[in-house]
Amino acid sequence: MAGTGEVRRLEELRVASIRQDMPIHELSEVINRLVRFVKEKGIGAGKPMAIYYDKEFNPERADIEVCVPVTNPFPNEGDIRCRILPAGKYLVITHEGAYDTIKAGYERLLHYAQEEGYRIIGPPREVYIVGPGSQETPSAWKTEIYFPVLG
Repeated sequence: MAGTGEVRRLEELRVASIRQDMPIHELSEVINRLVRFVKEKGIGAGKPMAIYYDKEFNPERADIEVCVPVTNPFPNEGDIRCRILPAGKYLVITHEGAYDTIKAGYERLLHYAQEEGYRIIGPPREVYIVGPGSQETPSAWKTEIYFPVLG
């Protein structure tokens, strides 16, 4: 179940990131790897997230960037990069429940954008507030969905 959309202004965010084409079932492995990396470095500063770059989502092969906020810059290590996510205006909705029902949250947020006259200007971001790493019961999972917008 998703709530109603809202507008948030986000500041720049320094993150550790891994961007690759992957089947969606590998996403949790990449998240876990990146979370371990920032914990080992002692620089973790927030919830993991994923940015979905493809115009049409394909669960078999998707261009996904996994990110974890960090406190300090660090030198790139292999496929792990340090970068800044830009500040901006975002439409946000909170999805509560399993990931197989998250499409409803996207649909509600896109409808909200259209109703309120916002133009989406970039790829969506999911922030995993509560997920399988901290809660086994899918109905208790919480994911924030963000779209950068103008308007």
